Amino acid sequence: MGEPVAVAHETVEEMYADSVRRHHERRRREIRAAWYGHHEHMRELHARLSREHEEKAMKLLEGEG
Repeated sequence: MGEPVAVAHETVEEMYADSVRRHHERRRREIRAAWYGHHEHMRELHARLSREHEEKAMKLLEGEG
């Protein structure tokens, strides 16, 4: 009679472990997506800054600055 309880308990533990694993996988995906968003934002910011500096440099070369 003690064995079915042990099997049921093990099943609950396995279910819990699987739930924790799925939770961690979901969090890793969320965190990766957030970091991707951060780096994409930084890429856009630096591209804009690069264009602005290129324009300023060209104006200096042309004697406008």
